[in-house]
Amino acid sequence: MMYLEDFCESVETLPEDMKHYFSHMKSLDTKMQTAYDTANKKFKKLCQNATKLTSASVSKERNEISKELAVALEHSDEKVQLSELTHDIVDKQIRRLDIELKKFKSDLEAARPGVTETLLNRIVGVSLSEVYRWNIANLHF
Repeated sequence: MMYLEDFCESVETLPEDMKHYFSHMKSLDTKMQTAYDTANKKFKKLCQNATKLTSASVSKERNEISKELAVALEHSDEKVQLSELTHDIVDKQIRRLDIELKKFKSDLEAARPGVTETLLNRIVGVSLSEVYRWNIANLHF
């Protein structure tokens, strides 16, 4: 029954990994915002000078704005992908922890029937049957 030690060992690098992912997301966000701000400035400048520019110049400026917005979108998409990855990693660890907790509870109950309810009573101060009754009484469909 080395549940906690095994789990802690398996998530040992998780904080550092998350720090790296969040740092990269922040960097992507900064790059996205810079590209968006550049596109916005170019758009404002184009609107102010549109009557003075030739149609070729307007078209060229519109293309540059589109390129900047495409760059912003690329950074934004990459950030979304990275956030989904971090979510999946954390979700996987939560599911794994839930499974290990169930195994641990099962092992405890096999060794000493009723021990988990006794422990919960000591920790929470209410019996499991009271918790179940409260949950059932407060279910809203």
